[in-house]
Amino acid sequence: MDFNNITEGYAENEEGLVFRYNRKERLAHAPQIVKDYYDGKIVAFKPGLFKALVATRGNRFMLFALVICFLIVVFYGFFGAKENEDSKFGVHFSLSAFTYEQLGENIYVNLKIDPPTKKFVEDYDGEIPVKIEFFTVNAEGEISGKNTVLAKYNGKKLFLEKQEEIQKIKELKKNGKSVKVPEFGLDVKTSFSSLEVISVKADVELRGEKFSLNAPVKNVTDYLR
Repeated sequence: MDFNNITEGYAENEEGLVFRYNRKERLAHAPQIVKDYYDGKIVAFKPGLFKALVATRGNRFMLFALVICFLIVVFYGFFGAKENEDSKFGVHFSLSAFTYEQLGENIYVNLKIDPPTKKFVEDYDGEIPVKIEFFTVNAEGEISGKNTVLAKYNGKKLFLEKQEEIQKIKELKKNGKSVKVPEFGLDVKTSFSSLEVISVKADVELRGEKFSLNAPVKNVTDYLR
C-alpha cells in the first residue's frame, strides 16, 4: 500500500487535506539505534524460558520464592511429621490399615510398637500394659466402629533381642553373606468388617499417658493389579 499520498475524508465544499509519508525522510531524523534496526544490524532479543524468568529483578525474586516453596514442600513431605507415626517415651509407634478383596470385606489394622531407644531401655523392664482403642472413620468424618485391645509391652526384652540379632548379622556379613535385617517390635492387630471407612484412628495409652495416631485405609488390591 502506497502511503506517500493519502487523501483524508472531508466535507463537501471543503478542500481536502493531503498527508504525505516519506519513510526515508522520517528515518533521516531518527536515532541511530532505529536506523541500525531497520538496516538489519540489530536483531530482536528472543529470550528462552529461563532467561525470561531471570530477565528482571522482580522475575528473579519470584523464581527464588517459588524454588524455596517447592523445597519446603518436598522437605516436609519426606521428613515432616506424619499422622500415622509418633515417638513417645523413647518408643516409636506406627499405625497402618489396609483392605484386600481376596480376604473379604474387612479392614486390617496394625499398630507397631518398636523396641525403645538405648536411653529408655530400663524404663521398660518387664511387661508393661498398653491399651489401644481403635476407631474407624467414614467419609463424613464420623466414628463408625470401635475395638479396644489390651497388650503387654516388654521393651527391654525386645531391645536385647534386636541387639543380639544385629550382632549375628554383622558376623554373617563379615563372611560375605547377604542377610536381611528382621523387624523387631510388638504388633497389636485388629480388624473391622465394614468397607465404608476411609481412615483409622488409634488412641494409645502407655505409662499413664495418652496420644493418638491416624492412618488412611489403603487398598492393597490396587497395588497388586
